[in-house]
Amino acid sequence: MPTVTDLLRMTDEELYEGDEAADDERVRALADTGQVGLGLVAPAAIELALRDALPLVLLRQTTGQRDWEVAFRRNAQLVAADLDSGAVTVRYAFPTRKRYDPARLARSMDGPAPDEQNADALASELYRFDARALCELPWRPGALALTFVDYELCSNTVVVALVGPGAPAPTPLPAEGARALGAEVRAALAALARPVVPPADPGIVLVVPAAVAADAGAVVVHGLVRTALPTGALVAHDGDPATPRAILRGRLLLAKKDELYPPACEILVPVHAPGPVAAGDELMGAFALDLRTALGQPLEPGRYLVYAVIGPHVAGPQLLEVQAPA
Repeated sequence: MPTVTDLLRMTDEELYEGDEAADDERVRALADTGQVGLGLVAPAAIELALRDALPLVLLRQTTGQRDWEVAFRRNAQLVAADLDSGAVTVRYAFPTRKRYDPARLARSMDGPAPDEQNADALASELYRFDARALCELPWRPGALALTFVDYELCSNTVVVALVGPGAPAPTPLPAEGARALGAEVRAALAALARPVVPPADPGIVLVVPAAVAADAGAVVVHGLVRTALPTGALVAHDGDPATPRAILRGRLLLAKKDELYPPACEILVPVHAPGPVAAGDELMGAFALDLRTALGQPLEPGRYLVYAVIGPHVAGPQLLEVQAPA
């Protein structure tokens, strides 16, 4: 019997061309595995001169109960991280088309809950996407990390190399702005009571308050990331020990049930080192941000599932409950 890993092995021809009969067979085989969750597959490399799309295939399997609790077409988000610049794009996976009103989509927990038999039954699906079109990705040499989020479910992350001539040389980031960011993050971290245990391996440690009042002051999210430095993160260092050697970029996503376009904000992570650094060096940085300031809008009462995306790393979901004022 094939495993989910087996089902995610697809040739470039299968990814680009697709075959309805083969896709149907994959869905049937997925049901036989009994595994619940999301699986994502994409080409390992794309020759830019030969292709104009970035195909993704998503395998999704959930129970009838979970399908009722979370409406997939209202909660599906594709996350694309540029592994050179660090920029992260989040897009609703089923965007509005002409004469198509997403507000008419069925909401989570619409109608009666499934009976016991249907609650436990598995729903197996296969979806195809063009990540380039969906995320409006620049078609240039580099690498992308792609992850699918369906509220509390998160897929594996796939890395795609975009191959072609003329990769632009990044401009080093200015030292003055990097130094100001470093001081801001140090001050925010110093005000926090609990230290964070550093990750032993590449990845993100994310700390989110479990509950806050909607009218509270600062809502600080913080953490650590250990990763290889991308080319676009390096700072034009000025010799000042207070100046970070690099600035990592990422994105914080606050998934809220049935929000097609959930709140999101940028994460900036200063990385300090005693001497010069180069792209590819594995280093660690700390980050801290006030959600109210970073989002530029108030946090509405409700339950949010918080994800952090920095390079090829994804942390979360972590629950943040924003409580209505008493």
